[in-house]
Parts: sequence; C-alpha cells; structure tokens
Amino acid sequence: MRFASYVITPNRGYFDPGEEVFRDHGVILRTIEDISILTDGSFVALYEVSADEADIHESMSQAGEKVIGYDTAGGEGTRRLQVHYYPSDAIRSLFDIHRSHATHLEYPLEFVRTDTSSLRISLLGPESELQDQITATREAIDVTIEQVSSYEPAASREFGTLTERQREVLRTAVEKGYYDVPRKVTYEDIAAGLDCSAGAVGQHLRRIESELLTGVVPETGVGADADGAN
Repeated sequence: MRFASYVITPNRGYFDPGEEVFRDHGVILRTIEDISILTDGSFVALYEVSADEADIHESMSQAGEKVIGYDTAGGEGTRRLQVHYYPSDAIRSLFDIHRSHATHLEYPLEFVRTDTSSLRISLLGPESELQDQITATREAIDVTIEQVSSYEPAASREFGTLTERQREVLRTAVEKGYYDVPRKVTYEDIAAGLDCSAGAVGQHLRRIESELLTGVVPETGVGADADGAN
C-alpha cells in the first residue's frame, strides 16, 4: 500500500463561495475532520475553525438556501462546526474523482493556506490508483505533490520526523523501561548505553516529547489563561 500527500489550490481562491463569506467575517477554516455524502446529494462536513460564535452565526445568515443546517461545539478559540449543505460543482467534481478510484481518504484534511483555501489531501491505496487519481485531479485543479511513499501508520510517520540521534535515544529509553509505570531507569542508565551524558539524554527526551506531543494534543485556546493563573 502507498501513501500520497498533496495540496490542492482552487483557481478562484475557494472551493465554494461560502469560504469567502467565512473569511470576510473572520471565520478561519483549520481542518476538515470528516465529510459524509447523503443520499439526496447533500454533504455533511465537520470542520475545525478559529472563530467567535457570533461570527459563525453571521456567516451562516448569509449562506442562503444552500445551507440546510449547522451546529457548533467548543469554547473560546478553536471550535467544531458541522455544516449540512449542498456543495458547489467544484467540490462535487473533486469527490466524484475520488469515488471513481480505489483509494482511501485520510482525515483530517488541513487548510495550509486559508487565504486561498489550499487544502492538504492524504490518500492511501495501490500506487496505480493513486497515480490515476492525482492525474485526474490535476485536470480539474492545481496540485502540488508533497510526498509519495510506502504507507506507514501515523505514529510511524511521526517517529520518522525525528533525527537519527533522537530516534536512537527514544528507542533506547523505551527498551530500557524509561516510560514504564513505575519508571525503571534514569537518564544515567540510558546514557550508559549511548555514550553520552545524562544531561544530554534529558535534553534529547524533552525535545523529542515536545515535537511528538505538539502534533498529538489539539489546541485548546485556554493555554494563555492557564499560564496567567499560575
């Protein structure tokens, strides 16, 4: 199985005119967490957005009949927004391309440029199917390839972003029981097998944990308040 990651950018700066309405009201689309296609041809999309509740309501008041309904969840900063709507021809065309190929769409889809709605797509499937789908997509929209490789689970891909030395330190720490409960070893024990100081091991592990957890723990929007309270 192969993995492909690429960015699609609509020529007009949006896949749907509603995205411009969002931008005009300060609603920033961060990710698409899921999309379902209903039997009547309508879509139900779950977004992660940065917006105030009032701005979302104001945007939706200008959406017209294409929006069937919507709902929100979350507090200050980052929210979940579910929208039930009739998609534009551009969106429907892209999904028709996807559904005509034996590939799996991996969520979330990330908006990498909010001013142009550039969206990162991740696909899994046989290499021939991925190539055919990318070729067909290129005929409809601008495509920038980021990665084509053998498929590895998400955790393995995150591990692969570490440096060779970081991977060596982390692997040694895990094998010796540093992350067991209760913890079985110290920095000194790990350092003994790596020909480095205990301080260097601690520095490596803190940096590794920071890099890996940043991609796992979602933003809550309350970090600043929490820091200020301490």
